[in-house]
Formats: sequence, C-alpha cells, structure tokens
Amino acid sequence: MISPQSCEVCSSACVSLLSWGQAMKAIWFFLVVLLVVLILNPMHLGENHRAAITLPPFQPNAHAQAMPNYPMGGAPGALVCDDLPTVQLMVRLYSEYWSDAMQEKIMGPKVKELRGPSAPVPQPDLYRCSLLPPGTAVEIKGWVIQGVPEVIAQRPDGKWIYGVTLENMLSK
Repeated sequence: MISPQSCEVCSSACVSLLSWGQAMKAIWFFLVVLLVVLILNPMHLGENHRAAITLPPFQPNAHAQAMPNYPMGGAPGALVCDDLPTVQLMVRLYSEYWSDAMQEKIMGPKVKELRGPSAPVPQPDLYRCSLLPPGTAVEIKGWVIQGVPEVIAQRPDGKWIYGVTLENMLSK
C-alpha cells in the first residue's frame, strides 16, 4: 500500500493514486448504502401500483341489465372492462358462444363435425372484466364517448370496480 511518506519522489502520481483510492471507497460506500435501502424497501417490479384515492359516496343512477338480444347473443349482464375494445371483444365472444349453442340445439351434436368445436363460455376475469348480474346498482360517472359510460359498481363478491361498459347494458 502506498503511504504519503513514500511519495516524496513522485508526489503527483501518489496523490492521484490516493484520490483514486478514496473515490473507490466512496463508490463502494454508496453501493452498500443503496443495497441496504433496496433490501429494507424492495421495489415490486411488474406490479401495477395505483395511488389510493378517496371516492365520493356511491350514488347509483342505473342498473345492470342483459343485452337486448340475450340469449341469442350478447352478455347475460353488464360487462365492465378497462377499455372499450375489451368490452367489444367480450360481446363478440359471448355472441360466438350463444351462436354455437343455438346451432347445437337446432342441428344436434353433428354440427361439431361441420364447424369444429364449440366456442367456450367466455371468462371475463381473463380479460380484467366483470360481468354484473341484471339488477346490480351502477353509478354512471361520465361518458367516454356517446354510448360508452364510465361506471362504478360493486360486484356480487363485494369488490368495487371502475371501468367502461355499453349504454345498452344499463337501464336507468
């Protein structure tokens, strides 16, 4: 190790070595402090953190209803999703499911040989959607565009949801 006493011959080189050593100690100290902070307060990467907000009291001004063409197509209640394209996708999936079910009822199981397997029962939870049973109280908070309200509602399991739906899935 180089000491200040042995640096009489080449003082500038020794001073730069000493300052480099001090800089490395400072860097290591910073890294250790950063590591301790991360261990004590870990970041949860990949989680969707939303700030907690206080909502005004729930004031229902509509109710969920089955789509007008149910059970020939559409959902058996109000679909509430994060965005309009997802609501439209869910309506299409329900329509395909009901169409296949009606074909099987009319033509029997042989229809599967012609068209292939039936469309599965849609699962809204897979798309971050909720299916509200008819009669569920809903509060319309505003309109994204005409015919697409933003709503708040409480699911049958007690969880509160916020999202968009289609106007024809609600009765006022």
